[in-house]
Amino acid sequence: MPDRRKVLLVDDTRVNRMMLSDMLSKDYDILEAGDGEAAIMQLEDHHDEIAIVLLDIVMPKKDGFEVLNEMNLRDWISKIPVIMITAEFSDEFITKASRLGAIDYITKPFNFTIVQFRVASTIELYAKQRKLLRRLTEMSDRENGINSLTGLPMKEAFFDRARQFLHLHEEPCVLMAVDIEHFKLLNDTYGRVKGDAVLKEIAEQLRVFVNKEDVLAGYLGGDDFAVMLPNDKELIDSIVRRLVNRVKNMRIGTGILPAVGVYVIGSDETDMIENMYDRACIAAGHCLGDYRERMCEYDRTMMDEMVEENDRLGRALEGLRNGEFTFYLQPQCDIKTGKIVGAEALARWVHDGKLIPPYQFVPVMEKNDVISDLDFHIWEGVCKWLRKWIDEGHTPVPISINVSRLDIYTFDLPAIIKELITTYDLDPKLLKVEITESSYIEELKAVNNAVDTLQDLGFRIFMDDFGSGYSSLNMLTNVNIDVLKIDMMFLDFEEGNRKGLDILESVVNMAKLLHLPVVVEGVETEQQLEFLKKLNCDYAQGYYFYKPMPIEEFEALISKKGMLEPNANFAKFEVEVDDALDVSVTHKELQDAMIGAYAAVFLLDAKSDYALPLRSTDRIRELTNNAVIPWGEGLASVFKEVVAKEDKDDVIPFISRQYVMHSFHTMHEFRQILYHDDAGSDMILQLRPLRMENGTVTIALLTMVDVTDIHNAFLRKEKNFKEFSNTK
Repeated sequence: MPDRRKVLLVDDTRVNRMMLSDMLSKDYDILEAGDGEAAIMQLEDHHDEIAIVLLDIVMPKKDGFEVLNEMNLRDWISKIPVIMITAEFSDEFITKASRLGAIDYITKPFNFTIVQFRVASTIELYAKQRKLLRRLTEMSDRENGINSLTGLPMKEAFFDRARQFLHLHEEPCVLMAVDIEHFKLLNDTYGRVKGDAVLKEIAEQLRVFVNKEDVLAGYLGGDDFAVMLPNDKELIDSIVRRLVNRVKNMRIGTGILPAVGVYVIGSDETDMIENMYDRACIAAGHCLGDYRERMCEYDRTMMDEMVEENDRLGRALEGLRNGEFTFYLQPQCDIKTGKIVGAEALARWVHDGKLIPPYQFVPVMEKNDVISDLDFHIWEGVCKWLRKWIDEGHTPVPISINVSRLDIYTFDLPAIIKELITTYDLDPKLLKVEITESSYIEELKAVNNAVDTLQDLGFRIFMDDFGSGYSSLNMLTNVNIDVLKIDMMFLDFEEGNRKGLDILESVVNMAKLLHLPVVVEGVETEQQLEFLKKLNCDYAQGYYFYKPMPIEEFEALISKKGMLEPNANFAKFEVEVDDALDVSVTHKELQDAMIGAYAAVFLLDAKSDYALPLRSTDRIRELTNNAVIPWGEGLASVFKEVVAKEDKDDVIPFISRQYVMHSFHTMHEFRQILYHDDAGSDMILQLRPLRMENGTVTIALLTMVDVTDIHNAFLRKEKNFKEFSNTK
């Protein structure tokens, strides 16, 4: 079924918009704007989709004539027909509107038949005119070698002009290849309209440089662009920076970005332009997957690497078809008892009787967007094994499966995983879903949507490799996960390297404040284990306990008496309501949270409308007299005293009775914001429902925690990484 056309109704009278909407909504999708400024905003967001605008003349802020002026300035008027709405017929008004591009008018009160006829006939007339104009333009462009979508020279025309460009320039030049990473995924996920919008945006930005600088640009088809210019590093950097920033600003997805390869053309270069472009493309391929560096310069070793990489990819895909891939299991253990609480499934490739290490196939499969085929193969293998193990009468062990960002784009992830556990009749708690920190950083919205659905289905979500992506503390407060898995990079015990341990300690403390169990991977020595015990870490994984092992060895291991801890609790810490209502509550998690001048834990009761401080520091006790205070004015007055001026507008609504009672759908959710107290310290304010009735929160827990030390540790870590990167 084709997409319905969109009609934008612009009128400051709501009743008029409602009447027009009733007349037209059967045949069209309706967008509305109550004044001229709102109309411009709608056009900015939807000008490629809007089929017609019905525009009132007399409106506040911007009247209809000002909107027409703006549409002319932005060249929207040539693409979108406008019918004016007027209460009085005036030659002056109609003439002025016509001169500005409006093509018809309707009068108030509205006549149903006239409105429908004029809207339909105008849309059809404009569509025919645009189709004819497009054909004429395409014919002219083909004759001149210009691509109609981008307005840039096509492949043959570009290469002809590039040869002329080189002939006219004695100074060294460069040829740049611009490729859009995951462009096919973009088209498959969002549709070709969105893909075309990205192509047009890149072309528009390249034309900025073509018009102002000594630059030649072309569109070579698909998602490929080429640029030739003098070897001017500042200009090259400027082009790359502009392309990357503009695509980022389109907010399509962090992983969908231009990758730019640069080939420096020697003064004595005699090779064909086409071959030079191929080398620039090879260099662009080296940027794929690196979300910091989006430009790479070609060197001769890249060709050898590409040939070897393509060979490896071909062998890996053949191995996948031939059933050469399997999974090993690495146990996860309770730090205190050493008993096995679960395991992680890790992909392994056995080729000609030899075990191929993951670093030889995982990166190349990720780079070429085929990692999802391997991931699904492993997921299904895990489910088959769990079913077999249960059918043989054994106690099942929860298994972690790894999910990449590409899996979230490639599959309907919750549906696929649900189908697997349904097919093999498994409890969702037996399949733990590990999603890397970098996936959250790159695609927060898409990942959060998938995570929310998976949690609703009963799966537990692990954030894997936390710390490896140099994420901010604030990012962790915006994701809903069940378990935090800390990257082994923190466990560097080299003499004199205390920073890694300090950061690890800070992260573990932060996880406690967020009520998240912690799994630390990469534990290899007793010294590391003892340090983790002191931090009260929950679980560990690493060579100190067990290496990844074949399925048969794992089965033999867990068959031994006393090896399993079947009741390991990977669920988030939850305060029991009865305990929370007791003022003498002494949960260690709540005690550990009291580390700042303004830290506190309040119990909020909607029925009694009170805020009860369960735990608080001296300063908070002074402000509350350590007694029950009114939830509304009483709690707000406390926060007005301790919150920095610039953050009050965010914090006060966050603790309001209305927000707390009606912002949660389930008991498993929480809400958090990062703010500053009046001394400039970094604070987290967290809300958790403790009791709900008919979808409304009746009792909630409010925690305010000073996390300055943790935040500073992350900032130091990121600064050190950047300094290290700049020295490479």
